[in-house]
This record gives sequence, C-alpha cells and structure tokens, in this order.
Amino acid sequence: MSNPINYSLNQLTRFGIPKAILDIAFLSRFSANYRNLGSLHDRIREEVINPRIIVDCNLLHGTEVTIPLAHCEKLSWTYYETVYRVPMELTGGRKIISPLELTAASGAVMTSDGSMSATTAGLYSSNMAAFSGMGANVSAARQMVNSVMPIPNVSNALLYLLGDNTILIKDAVIVPATMHLRLVLENDSNFNHIQPAWYRDFYDLVLVAVQAYIYNLIVIEQDSAFIASGGELNRVRDIVESYADAEQRYKEQLDFWYKCAMLNDPESSRGHYQIHSGGLY
Repeated sequence: MSNPINYSLNQLTRFGIPKAILDIAFLSRFSANYRNLGSLHDRIREEVINPRIIVDCNLLHGTEVTIPLAHCEKLSWTYYETVYRVPMELTGGRKIISPLELTAASGAVMTSDGSMSATTAGLYSSNMAAFSGMGANVSAARQMVNSVMPIPNVSNALLYLLGDNTILIKDAVIVPATMHLRLVLENDSNFNHIQPAWYRDFYDLVLVAVQAYIYNLIVIEQDSAFIASGGELNRVRDIVESYADAEQRYKEQLDFWYKCAMLNDPESSRGHYQIHSGGLY
C-alpha cells in the first residue's frame, strides 16, 4: 500500500472486477501470446490510469505551494509586464497547472529539494512582530490609524501561464523580490502526496474508470471473441452490460474526488476552512 495507485490496482484485480474479464479487456484480446504485453497492473495503468485518471485529476486539482519570487528566473520585463520562469528544481520536477497570485504572505514553501515546509513569514507576521513589546494603548492606537488607511496592495492575481513553468505577471509596475508566487502544481505521478485516508475514494474512481473502459471496449465484440477467451459467453456479457452506466458514475466520482483532493492538500484545505470560518488567510 505504498501509494493510492498500487492500492487501487491490488483492490481492483483481487476484489473489484473478475480477473477473467480483466484478462479479456487488457491482455488476451490483443494477442494470443499476451504474456509479452506485461503484467495486468501495467496494462491497466497504461490504458486507463495514466491517460485518463491522472489527466482528469490534474485538471481538477493539484498541489498548492508558495515559491519565493527571488528564486525564480526573470526572462523579460516591461513597465507593466514581467515574465518569470520557475525552475523545475523548485517544483520538485512537476509542472505548474495554474498560477494563483503574487502575494507578500507565504504558506507552504517549496524548498530546493522539492519538499514543502510551512512558514508564517509574511506581511501580517512582520506587523505582529513589530507590535510585540508595545503597550496595549500604543497597539490599539496603531490599529485605529491602520483602520482608516488605504488597504496596501499585497497581492496581484493577474497571472498567466505562458508555457511550462513560465508565468506572466501583468499590471505590476514594481515587483519586489520579497514577493511569493502561489501556484498549483500537477499531481505526483504516483500520487504519493495523497494521504491514506483518501485511498479508498481514489480506488472508487479507478474502479468506475476501468468499468467504463471495459464496457466501451468490448460491449460490441463478436461472440467468437468471448468464446476464444475461454469464458462463459452469457455470464461475461451480463457482467459487461452491467457496466453500462459506468461512464456517468465516473463523472460523478470525479466531482467527489475534487473535494477529496482539496481536503488532502494542506494549503487548499486551510484556505477552504478559513473562508468559511473567518480569519486571516
């Protein structure tokens, strides 16, 4: 149970779908000498998990991180536009799915080795540090003055992804090097970032995806194909036809997985809870 993909493959082939049907769909139907195609797990991953599930999950949600702008490479600069390239070593070798904002506050910072470390460094923490040691009256007076002052521009969300890890920042005359980029990265290829509590939900997604693949692939196969596979024709047909609604169930499970992925990601879940409960982000 090293990652949710291995967990799902083990559950699927042992308990989820009859092995005879999996063999028909992924092995024996392609070649009489189907052992040269690789293991059943490899075939399921190549045919369903990699091209569909991983792609769809990346479209829904990835891993939210904060990267110091000072560690990024400035490619070009004009009065209102700046283009930066985020080195792959800062993202752990993963591509950026979506840039969220340019902000003075930081969250989970991606370190040079690709791991994430939590930090509370930022505008608010520095202000609070300045208030430490002051008397209650002085602090209250400072807060009263701040309440009538214009809100400082500490965030800029006009970011555009131009290419692989290349970001355009618009409408920012001056971009301080102390700023941070909040980004969403693609999921790890083995989904190692998923916590075990969500493995079962990921398996449900894999199960209906494989059922939809099987139905679309062999529902209109000739009877001789099933007979040649050595299975009982009527029983195989009944099981395959029971997967007729698997595509719709996959879409529903994908919507549910978005919630799981968001709650699995520490930064996204923190923002979600703070939006609904109040407090500083």
